[in-house]
Amino acid sequence: MPTHKTAKRKTSDPQLPTRFSMVRSFQLADFVTLGNGVCGCLSLMFAMKALLTQNTDFLFSSFWCIPAGVVFDVLDGRVARWRQST
Repeated sequence: MPTHKTAKRKTSDPQLPTRFSMVRSFQLADFVTLGNGVCGCLSLMFAMKALLTQNTDFLFSSFWCIPAGVVFDVLDGRVARWRQST
C-alpha cells in the first residue's frame, strides 16, 4: 500500500504532495548558460593542447573563448530577465 509520499496526486485531493523532479524543460536562458560552459571548457582544452604541442594557435583559440564566454554570460542574464526566469 503506497504511503502519502509515493502516492500520485489526484485532482480531487490537494493534500497529497507532488513528487519532486529534477527533470524540467529547458528555457532559452539555459541554452545560453550551456554556451558559456562550453566556452569555458574549450578554453581550458585549447590551453592544455597548446602546452602539449607548443603550438600558439591553440593558445590564441583559448584566449578567444574567454570573451565569447563573457558574451554568453551577459546574454544569459539579459535573457533570464527578459523571459522572467531564473
